[in-house]
Amino acid sequence: TLNKTFKMTVKKSFLASGDYIKNTSNVYAPSSTSSGNRDYVGTSSVTTISLCKSNGTPYTEDELQDITWTSNNTSIATLYNTKNASTGVSGAGVGDFTITAKGKDGSTKTYYMTGYKPVSSITPNSTTYTLGLGTAHTMNYTDKDYTVNPSDATYKKSTYFKWQSLTTNVVTMNGDVVYGVGTGTTYVQAAPKPWYATWYNARQIKVVDYRLKVTGGTSRTAPSGTLYKNDDIITIEAGKEATVCFSTTGGTNITYTASFATATTHTSVATVAGNTSSATIKGVAAGTAYIDLDYTGDNGRILQRYQVKVVPTFTWASGDIASNSYNARPKTSPLFLKIGSTNNVYAYKGSGASATQYSSSVAGAVTWTSANTSIATVSPATGNMTTVTAKANGLVEIKGTDSNGSSRSCWVYCYTSVTSVSTKPTMCVGKNCTYSKTLTAGTDFTFSPSNANPYKWKYQSTNTNIATVTEDGVVSVYTGGNEGSATIQVQPYPDGSSIGFKNARTFKVVYWRMYASYSNCTSAGTVQQSDGTVSGGTMGFTSGATLKIDKGSQVNLKFYNVSEGHKLGDGTYTFTNSNSSVATITSTNSDPSNHGSYISVKGVNAGTTSVTLTLNTDNSYFTMSFTIQVI
Repeated sequence: TLNKTFKMTVKKSFLASGDYIKNTSNVYAPSSTSSGNRDYVGTSSVTTISLCKSNGTPYTEDELQDITWTSNNTSIATLYNTKNASTGVSGAGVGDFTITAKGKDGSTKTYYMTGYKPVSSITPNSTTYTLGLGTAHTMNYTDKDYTVNPSDATYKKSTYFKWQSLTTNVVTMNGDVVYGVGTGTTYVQAAPKPWYATWYNARQIKVVDYRLKVTGGTSRTAPSGTLYKNDDIITIEAGKEATVCFSTTGGTNITYTASFATATTHTSVATVAGNTSSATIKGVAAGTAYIDLDYTGDNGRILQRYQVKVVPTFTWASGDIASNSYNARPKTSPLFLKIGSTNNVYAYKGSGASATQYSSSVAGAVTWTSANTSIATVSPATGNMTTVTAKANGLVEIKGTDSNGSSRSCWVYCYTSVTSVSTKPTMCVGKNCTYSKTLTAGTDFTFSPSNANPYKWKYQSTNTNIATVTEDGVVSVYTGGNEGSATIQVQPYPDGSSIGFKNARTFKVVYWRMYASYSNCTSAGTVQQSDGTVSGGTMGFTSGATLKIDKGSQVNLKFYNVSEGHKLGDGTYTFTNSNSSVATITSTNSDPSNHGSYISVKGVNAGTTSVTLTLNTDNSYFTMSFTIQVI
């Protein structure tokens, strides 16, 4: 009995309905092809395609027999290493072709392919492309953005590439269109068709925030040097013109090999014409027009639309003013503006109660300027009115200038408000002394914040029987009457109502005397040493007294505040002496913090001399005239 097991392999020579062809050597190839979804093979490149079962598993050579492979265009692609289950495809040319696998029974499967000459590299233009913020540019090798190698590559147009930006907050891509979205410099990259497997730098893009700059012309409303940003209105007088170019935000002209393409929506209102470096806008008649300025070249592009407002020329009439109200604002009576606040200044026909504001259709050509933009700014720069914004402390002139260069001024005082006032120590004044002073901030009172700058101060006295104060802050103390106190109060102007009147300095009239703190006189009736207290029955002197001293003796004199019971000597005594041959006087500044200062009088020769003694410090004022008699 024969008992053997045999393994028999049956090879298939036909192609089943679910069988298909796929590329088994290129992971980027499509899983299946059609006339609209082709696989690719580059010239001088090879790839392998294989027959697969319906489940995607490639057939092996042991599973097929009698399968033939053919190319319908051997000038584009030839076959090599052909087997039953697969064949190699070698690219030879450019164009569409098909590969057919055929079974012995005549069953077939078709594979759709395209031959192409691949891009081997991309070289970016060595010059950076300048793109205006918000402007778009379409990448294209014909515009010299990049060079494709080889030059006859099949898919070298920008529409055949995938695109990306290396810095998406500088530029973004939509297909092959670059959009400038933020200032900066970056590269855009391209990946060639068909597999988009390799990214190449295609062009360096620099995005700039630009301005439209006036470089010349005859328009006063658009003077040379003016910078306009997006959406600004360009005001030009009818019959005038302005020459413009694009610049950086700092005013540096943007130039590259380019030219201005221009267009306007209403040529009856304004016209615009460009050349290789600038464009000229002309006002024709009153109205509004939109102009397009497209500064485009091989190395950059800025595209922007502007609104042009054409206004009639304007001339100030005698009596016209520029002000926030119908009253003029000269330098001596300015408009007050708190830091950070705004107010409108208008062109007025006439002044006073009968004045009226000019309309924009009449005075639209007025140009507004600030003499010091660090103190206050104006916006807009043209029109029948402008808004003034206070920036820093100070007095500034705002000018409105007509078409002929004549101007009207509105003075503006920009200030920081005072929030509090602090007093200085009481000022003591001796009774029967004549005293006045000008109240001064910093000396007689302080305020907060330190950078506040009131235009002026208002003053009042709490007791006019003791002290009065003028509107200029001059304080007069009445010392011939009763003793007492008066406080001078201040209020900042403007904006003083928020804090009201605040105590600034108190002036106090006191009863006082002069006395001898030392004496070595021995004769009867001469000045004797005394502690100056009235209660002690000591000798106290008042103005007009005669003081007798011995020849060769010395007497030290100083003042005493009787009302408050203390010596006066918190500063240096000053004096006048009519006859120094009778007596000599010296002033000693001794321990002023303890009222220790005094004068020394020495008798020289018999006779008399007139003396005036004064103690004038930050906090006190006492003066006395008397006679020294030397015996």
